[in-house]
Amino acid sequence: MLPESYRVRSSTAQKRVVGYHTDGSCSLTVAFWPSAKLKEGQKFDHDFLRWWIKQQSNGGNIAAETWGICFSRRPPTFDVRWTTKAGLNQSTRISFISLPDAIIEVSVMSNPEPFESHCFAHADLLGSLRMSGADGKLEITPLSDKY
Repeated sequence: MLPESYRVRSSTAQKRVVGYHTDGSCSLTVAFWPSAKLKEGQKFDHDFLRWWIKQQSNGGNIAAETWGICFSRRPPTFDVRWTTKAGLNQSTRISFISLPDAIIEVSVMSNPEPFESHCFAHADLLGSLRMSGADGKLEITPLSDKY
């Protein structure tokens, strides 16, 4: 779930949903990738993701590494500081949820100054993801027995 103050755009071809804050200060993205094609002995872990982030972020600097919470998993999460080709400084928090048949990337990107405040929306989005069973039914675990 994206916050109310975000405009949502999606691309079936790119397999992504992007929410833009109405004041233009950040974007939240959920992207779906094929499962990782790893070489013998290679793992989908922080080492592999550090390499991938460096390739994708124009030589960005990984400022922090943590773990998120999603689908009863602890996806690797990175804070990346990088500069666009136009010379603008950006900050991104990106989490990678590895499932047997896909990788889900959840990220927030903003200018460095308001970055920390936008990270709450990233955590909320990550925590709001739900997965259906094989029958397509969405299983929701109630947060309280009062509702």
